[in-house]
Amino acid sequence: MFSRYFLGTLLLAIPMLATWWGIERTLQAEKKKSRSPFGEKLLRPAGESLRLKISEIRDGMLEEGMILSICFVIPSLVLFLPQARNSPPSWLAWSAVAVVCYPVAFFRWRKLFSLRKDLRKYQLGYDGERYVAAELDSLRSKGFRIFHDFVVDWKPGGEKTNFNIDHIAVGSSGIFAIETKARRKPNDQLVENGRSHEVRFSGESLQFAGGFESRDAVKQALKNAVTLSVWLTGSSSERITVHALIVIPGWKVIRAGKGNVRVLSGKELVSNLPTMEKAGSISDRELGMIADRIEAHCRNVDGA
Repeated sequence: MFSRYFLGTLLLAIPMLATWWGIERTLQAEKKKSRSPFGEKLLRPAGESLRLKISEIRDGMLEEGMILSICFVIPSLVLFLPQARNSPPSWLAWSAVAVVCYPVAFFRWRKLFSLRKDLRKYQLGYDGERYVAAELDSLRSKGFRIFHDFVVDWKPGGEKTNFNIDHIAVGSSGIFAIETKARRKPNDQLVENGRSHEVRFSGESLQFAGGFESRDAVKQALKNAVTLSVWLTGSSSERITVHALIVIPGWKVIRAGKGNVRVLSGKELVSNLPTMEKAGSISDRELGMIADRIEAHCRNVDGA
């Protein structure tokens, strides 16, 4: 009796494992057989780090879903075998299988639910960065050079200390490290003291209608600007100033205080950025060299 259950499990698991193994072999063979015809690396598009993370999460969700399905199917197969109707040994076998499979299924369900929450969060961030990128691209006609997803990967600690600057704008008004912060709007219209779907910047924090407050966004924007400034300055005796900017697409921004960070809505970028600051002593030639250096760092995406 046990051998029959064991054989049934193998007949279910082996085809799935063979399929996975076959896909992996095919992918490896394709890589060995041919390569991309594009020798030059591409510039990083907006949200590239988030796109890769979203792809990784979706792969994880697929894997968790497959395991979850197997954990539910195996006990059911054992239960619906003809021998399981009135045979105590068969019910004992089902119980043994269920004791193993159902706890695993519960754990995988929790993991799948967690991945789904992460996917929703990263998808919002990705959409926000693409929205801001579309607004920034219109500044190219005004002489700005725009870069996206600038990866900071030179700090000690490897992957644990890596992070990215969402956007960088270089133009006659200065150099800007731009942090995008996308936040969902509730379906119910929030009204507090006459405010609806507004975010107030106090100078130190972002205060969204509904009671949510964030200081981390301000800290992150300042960190981005300082890090980029240090990287651009290098061994030069004259510090290159980078201005910190937060963009919140889709929300109305109320600037109730002043700080070291500027906060704009997505629609305010095009009209405000060219006149916000002045590059000071940096000449157009130096700005061009700075932009070339940033571009060289961002040109690291391989072709398909």
